[in-house]
Amino acid sequence: MSTLWTKPFVFVSLANFFTFFGFQTIIPILPLYLDSWGASGTQVGLILSGFSLAVLIARPLTALGLERGLDKICVLTGAVICLAAIGGYGLAGSLLLLAFCRMLHGVGFGSASVSYGSIVARLVPPGRRAEGMGYFGMSIGLALCLGPVAGTYAYEYLGFSYSLIFAGFLTVLGIIWLSYLPAGEATAPTGKLKLHWRHFFEKRVSYPCLLADLFGISFGAIVVYVPLWGKELGINNVGFFFLLNAACTLFIRIFSGKLADRKGYACILLPAAFLQGLASLLLMWAESYIWLMGAGICMGLGLGAAYPTLQAWVVDLAPLERRGAALAFYYNAYDLGIGCGIIFFGWMADAYGYPSMYGISALSMVIYLASYTGYLLKKKRRP
Repeated sequence: MSTLWTKPFVFVSLANFFTFFGFQTIIPILPLYLDSWGASGTQVGLILSGFSLAVLIARPLTALGLERGLDKICVLTGAVICLAAIGGYGLAGSLLLLAFCRMLHGVGFGSASVSYGSIVARLVPPGRRAEGMGYFGMSIGLALCLGPVAGTYAYEYLGFSYSLIFAGFLTVLGIIWLSYLPAGEATAPTGKLKLHWRHFFEKRVSYPCLLADLFGISFGAIVVYVPLWGKELGINNVGFFFLLNAACTLFIRIFSGKLADRKGYACILLPAAFLQGLASLLLMWAESYIWLMGAGICMGLGLGAAYPTLQAWVVDLAPLERRGAALAFYYNAYDLGIGCGIIFFGWMADAYGYPSMYGISALSMVIYLASYTGYLLKKKRRP
């Protein structure tokens, strides 16, 4: 069996963990910080969705460098930009400047995340791809487990500024681990870098990217507004939601990748969508922290299993020379869904309240299940 746990794989997993840890520390406290400034749900949605817009632009540009073996430079540049954005949050004196810093954070995170994916795809043996993606994804899962909880408690007891210092320190640790990574090799002809529409789109991976987009819509509705929904329910600290969500993400990724490699992607992707939709419904019915705990468990199991499985599917479909563009397309589809979900469901929450908003958000998983079931039936009927 091909070796999976090499030094570069361990280094990139550690770097990814600290980068995501710093990023996840910010996620639950930004809506609360904006709310303390008197921002409406619509304004919160617009400011936070600027992150997704910036990500959409940064990833295809990063794919240019990835095809030429510049993955280490790309990921280091992205991590440094993330660090600058975290510092900018503390210096921003208006909602407009906060929106700019959020977009800057999107540029850095977009570049870093697609670079991490490209590096891991290069390091993981083909026969253990879903397994390797799953183990690598556990570094994200652990960051999801610790980051929102740490950020929530730091914000509550120390304030916004110290929360940012902590997030910045974690990002610096990620940069240190990145320095130990070996440089990649070019997978496309070298020469003058030229942006082409192909860096934004890879037709061969369009369907798993569509499914990722639907997951992103659901994620944008659930995660961003849980702190505000909890506050409305009289639950000031929703750190337990993020803790359970991430713990279940870690748990499911221990075996979901192996199961997908052996039994096929459908055995993971169908139940994952059901659990994600159930998380939205539990939030719609929520009356106390118990309901939020159930939603956190369902989302952790659902999205935790689906995200690396869809990513492995994308890598399988893309030729080596198009892998960077394919991964950029995949991440962008997911983040486009998050951005659209944040904007639309922020308006929904303002207009109709959080219960109605969460009920409508479950429709994205209904569409997913109908579409993917049809895809599987059509594939089965082919000679």
